Amino acid sequence: MGVLQILGAAKMTGIAAAAVTLTAGGAAVGATLASSPVDSSGVIHGCYSNLDVNGSRAFFLQDAGKNCPSGTTAISWNQAGPQGPAGPAGPTGAVGPTGPAGATGVPGPVGPTGPAGPPGPTVTVTAGPGPSPNNNSDNPVVIGLVDCSNSVSETGNNVSGTGAWYVIIFNQNSTCTLNAQLSGNTGDQLTVENAEAHQVIGTGNTVAISDAGEYVIEVSGGTSGDTFTLTFSPS
Repeated sequence: MGVLQILGAAKMTGIAAAAVTLTAGGAAVGATLASSPVDSSGVIHGCYSNLDVNGSRAFFLQDAGKNCPSGTTAISWNQAGPQGPAGPAGPTGAVGPTGPAGATGVPGPVGPTGPAGPPGPTVTVTAGPGPSPNNNSDNPVVIGLVDCSNSVSETGNNVSGTGAWYVIIFNQNSTCTLNAQLSGNTGDQLTVENAEAHQVIGTGNTVAISDAGEYVIEVSGGTSGDTFTLTFSPS
């Protein structure tokens, strides 16, 4: 391959010294590469010929800090132009698949037990007159639930030759004793039986119930037709 000269021989006047001549093997001839046409600010420097050849002009890069040869005009430009305005936001992407569930964390320590609250007020509930003489062993009066926070009273009448029957459920929600007490008719007495075990736990005018459960109470022995009062109170 022959020698390629960047500037044509016919137009070399005044600028031939700035031309870079390359041999066929690509080695530079008569020029050094110690400097650069790009300065520290990133501006690129060059020179173009003032001579117009059919609408074209010769152009070459010029080392930064050096003047263009006679008959040429200096030109420079930035490597990167100014930043343009931000483009519009793109559409929202599709939702990705749900990731796997994380591992179960270690349970935290159990917190301390809070202080006990103050006891609630004692409530007295009066169930009202019993349906004597119909409250027999087959059809007892169900007084219902009594516990350590309330008292329940039931008024009834004796029936000649039979007893008056009642059923309670004692909910021992704290340590207490439920006292079944009979008053109002001389000669009456209580018989308190655990309904589940069918076991008599006490007789008399006062019987203490200490275990939670269902109990059957019989009132008997008094004068027929006289009124009595059966009271359940905690202690």
